[in-house]
Amino acid sequence: MSANGDSENDGENDSFIENNIYCTQNAEEVETEISEEIKNQFGHYDKENFLSNLVERYVENPEQLNEIRQSMYDYAKANIEEFPHGFLTERRQRGTGKSITEKYASDVYYIYAFVEGIVSTTEFQREVMSRHKMKHSLLQETPINNMTSNEETNDDMTSNEEAKENTVNSALHQDLDIWLKRELLPINDALKELKNLFEAEIRAKNNEIRLLRADNNRLHMEISTCMEEKNRCAIAEPEETNAETTD
Repeated sequence: MSANGDSENDGENDSFIENNIYCTQNAEEVETEISEEIKNQFGHYDKENFLSNLVERYVENPEQLNEIRQSMYDYAKANIEEFPHGFLTERRQRGTGKSITEKYASDVYYIYAFVEGIVSTTEFQREVMSRHKMKHSLLQETPINNMTSNEETNDDMTSNEEAKENTVNSALHQDLDIWLKRELLPINDALKELKNLFEAEIRAKNNEIRLLRADNNRLHMEISTCMEEKNRCAIAEPEETNAETTD
């Protein structure tokens, strides 16, 4: 790797560190920046090196990597028009097989690759999205035709008294129906207004949560970058001292 290449990457990281993560960006903008930072730092690798470098960076902090994958998933869902239905798979650490960090890293790669058009929707769904499909049951309502029912009843009536009784009952039912609708109308309007208020509040709170989570991700990425730079400086300093001693 050339010295110029390292310098360019360091410049990119420094510019990212200098950004104020507590600025006035909304959640979508922060998620975009996190996705772009993953692309800048790991996108030039092939899949194998992308995963190995990502795992190496977050092996001690898998939960932070989980937050990053969730932010990237939110970004993809918000920006891809025909985003597939479903949910991000909930990963768990098993006794054998891949570590939780490797699972999170794999999800980050496939989300990045899906956004960039590297993998297909089918592959993205298979690798990242939950296999538990939501089952929808369609309720088919068969309307009752009161007019037809009444006509058939009238046809079966054998006396004028029965016809009159049916007419009176129908009128009473209609009056009762009109009265109930009139009485329930203000209640229904009030319930709709409350529903709209609650939904607006929930949307606002969800946006705050996404923003805080995205800000937290950026902060940890900045810390990780600083630690890498500190380690590089610590390694380079003894080498420079040895070189001076030899001279």
